[in-house]
Amino acid sequence: MYIMDQTNVVRTQWGPLLTLLILSPVISNVLFGAVKISTLFVLVLLIGTWGCAALLIRHAANKRGYFVIFILGMTLAIAEEILIQQTSVAPLIGVDPTTIYSRNWDVNWMYLIWAVGYESVWVVVIPIQLIELMYKEKRNVQWINSRGLVFVSIVFLIASFIAWYSWTQIFIPQYFPSSVFTPPLWQIVSAISIISILFYIAFKYRFNQNIKMTTTKPKSQIIKWASFLVCTSFCSLVLLAYGVLPNLNPLLPELGGIILVILSIILIQKWSRSSAWSDEDRLALITGAIYSNMLVGFGVFILSGIKYDSIDFIGKSILNVFAVVGLYLLSKRVKQNNRFSTHAEWDEIVLSNKPKDLRNP
Repeated sequence: MYIMDQTNVVRTQWGPLLTLLILSPVISNVLFGAVKISTLFVLVLLIGTWGCAALLIRHAANKRGYFVIFILGMTLAIAEEILIQQTSVAPLIGVDPTTIYSRNWDVNWMYLIWAVGYESVWVVVIPIQLIELMYKEKRNVQWINSRGLVFVSIVFLIASFIAWYSWTQIFIPQYFPSSVFTPPLWQIVSAISIISILFYIAFKYRFNQNIKMTTTKPKSQIIKWASFLVCTSFCSLVLLAYGVLPNLNPLLPELGGIILVILSIILIQKWSRSSAWSDEDRLALITGAIYSNMLVGFGVFILSGIKYDSIDFIGKSILNVFAVVGLYLLSKRVKQNNRFSTHAEWDEIVLSNKPKDLRNP
């Protein structure tokens, strides 16, 4: 253990570091079902992309808070969706080209809205929050030193290139030639511009120390099920993107998804400022979101025609049960700790000019 503020001494925290590298793609892809048991080998590449990106984002956020992490997660999602794998701009795989839904100006708008929200939250924010609950004593320290940071950055760039090349240059042309697509210059320039703006916002953003701490927040169980309902509604956009309700005006769910994100940010910011906000509430928020993620994943399986007795369906079911049990055991451990842990505790370290001993956070 050590003091980390003016000394710049950072020791690699292998426990949370390795857990984040693995849990980021597991939560976002394996539990959801985007990566199936039959294609589990892809997890290695996702650790290099999603896992390394989540680690880099946590380090770059430098304890500025979860809103900043969310903004940086959006930059990752836009890079992924437009520049790397280009899923939101290429014609969606498996969609009937004669009944294209919510696609204009060579952009799959419904899918893009879902992907940016999903990847920024389930790839980045939720794994980081979950691991900081698992390793509470290391919540307020960096997990990687400068040398490791360079190594992880290189791995991320190499993995991203492999993901781009294998998906857009090999897999799509070979198996789905109708979905081959090269983003026009305006999309590339727009993506880079948006990423730059988001980076500017993220690193200029500061929490207001004068925000009044309130005592109004729902009970943990209400937070969990509210999170479940809101996240299920948002995650269902991916089902609509593939034309589940082709006669529905796409503007309605698209605007609804954006409004859900905005309202969620406002509510979470308000609740987390409460003096009664605890790790139990934080875990409730995470649990509801992961439950919804797994549930909507089953909807994708059914829509894709995956049989109930297949190894992929059975494997996803077993892994989802393990996730539910793991979250339950973590909740038991969190409840045993009666100390509250607020975002203000996080921000105090950054905003205070005085050195802070983090050996006993």
